Amino acid sequence: MAKKQKNYKLVEVEWEDSATTIGWQSIKRGLKYTSSLCRTAGYLLQKNKSGVKIALSLDIDDGQDSMSEMMIIPKSAIRKITLLKRE
Repeated sequence: MAKKQKNYKLVEVEWEDSATTIGWQSIKRGLKYTSSLCRTAGYLLQKNKSGVKIALSLDIDDGQDSMSEMMIIPKSAIRKITLLKRE
């Protein structure tokens, strides 16, 4: 008998990504760069004081707890978490 899979929440996480530059350039030009605001959607596996872990895909075929492409987003980078509705 297949194990019943947990019902993970589907969320969208808005987070700030770091930025880097390469090569030589003037300091004036370098100071114009900024970080990027990003959005990632997936299944919320864990949320704690360190941040969140979300999976982009879950295997629902065999009833096992299997996932693919987990993303870990540190709490300091998170700007907003929105619960998405399934239809």
